[in-house]
Amino acid sequence: MNTFARLAAAYPECWLGLLMLSGGAVGGVMSRVALQLPSLLEHRWRQAALRQLKLPAADEAAALWRCLGKRAPESGCLPAALAHALAHALLFMLVGLWLPPGWRLLALLLFCTLVLTLSIIDFNTMLLPDVLTLPLLWLGLLCNLNGWFVPLDQAVIGAVTGYMALWLLFWLFKLGSGKEALGYGDFKLTAALGAWCGWQSLPTLLLLAAGGGLAYRLLRCAWNKHGAQQPLAFGPWLGMSGLVNLLFFIVPISY
Repeated sequence: MNTFARLAAAYPECWLGLLMLSGGAVGGVMSRVALQLPSLLEHRWRQAALRQLKLPAADEAAALWRCLGKRAPESGCLPAALAHALAHALLFMLVGLWLPPGWRLLALLLFCTLVLTLSIIDFNTMLLPDVLTLPLLWLGLLCNLNGWFVPLDQAVIGAVTGYMALWLLFWLFKLGSGKEALGYGDFKLTAALGAWCGWQSLPTLLLLAAGGGLAYRLLRCAWNKHGAQQPLAFGPWLGMSGLVNLLFFIVPISY
């Protein structure tokens, strides 16, 4: 880390350029993860269901490659991958303006990568995989052991409160309307964001996420009359709200 600190101090433009290149490379890899992970999980769920029902399962390797082949490069994949890489590059540069080289910066970059990837997966598939949300949760608690972003007690309470708040909202809405407005992945993502931002940030976080989701739905309905009938992924708005809270309300500019 000392080498990077000296580089950032002597050549700040080169340091930010290096962060942008790193972000672009990470974004390219994570765009592939966002594309293939839902198919991989679908394959595993299908195989588990077949074993549970004691039905003959297809060959594991062949079935997996067929499943992944459904999401082979398509016409819209390249622009999406480029957009993902560009978003990572710009976000890494922004975070580099906030913090000097160090472990806090690395933790914040990991946070941005996981949140952005989860947002893209949820927007495309309405899924928030545990394989990404749970590491985000544990990483937030570990980073706040020494109070890197918020005190540990606020992080723990934030994780519990974030999960329970959406869980209660889910059941109140379901008992009142008979419909499910949220998914369990949303509960876990909110818990993870609470672990990073603390319980005091949850009202602002949820308000921004709800406002963003509502504005997007209204715009979609104005553009397409049938948009109101389509389900809305809440994860991207939670993710963007978490990024805004952590970068602009919690982490002071110290670089």
